[in-house]
Amino acid sequence: MSGVDDVFSPESPRPAPPPDRLRRISRLLALALPLNLFGIFCFTGVPGAVMALVGWQLADEEVARAESGALPREARPRAERLRAFAFTQMTLALLSLVAQVVLFGLGFYDYLLQFFLGLAGIGAPAA
Repeated sequence: MSGVDDVFSPESPRPAPPPDRLRRISRLLALALPLNLFGIFCFTGVPGAVMALVGWQLADEEVARAESGALPREARPRAERLRAFAFTQMTLALLSLVAQVVLFGLGFYDYLLQFFLGLAGIGAPAA
């Protein structure tokens, strides 16, 4: 058989289905959510914001693919929900970063560190 016959013969194996990109995006956003939620206390807001931004970009590409007809019509609402969820996470990350700046300026993190050091018995003895 020639190469053309191999491609179009009925016995030729079917190509593998395309990867489920929306599932990957939802997993990425699920990983970014705790980073964004606890960003004020654990300083994980920047990685969470980057992950949310990447998730938003990927979801936006999937919405564009659904609009062009490259994806089934049923995939478009899910891609739009993921894009909205990613935007919400980016907004949350931005608010978290602003709150960190304000709390840092107020000295909140110094008090928080002293509190935890006092709980651990590491703090300086009171004079």
